[in-house]
Amino acid sequence: MIVAELIGSSSGIGHMITDSQALLNTGQIIFGIIVIGLIGLVSDFAFKSLNRRLFAWSVL
Repeated sequence: MIVAELIGSSSGIGHMITDSQALLNTGQIIFGIIVIGLIGLVSDFAFKSLNRRLFAWSVL
């Protein structure tokens, strides 16, 4: 989703990173990357938890 946002969006995290790259604002680029990483980490934990609850029989 972030890749699609980087390519053709006028708002959002990906757009903020692209604009910051053009303006050489390194701090904002790093902040955007950290936010993307945190979103990925939280969604990974959420999907793992959901998987354990829905498919408790398949956990070894």
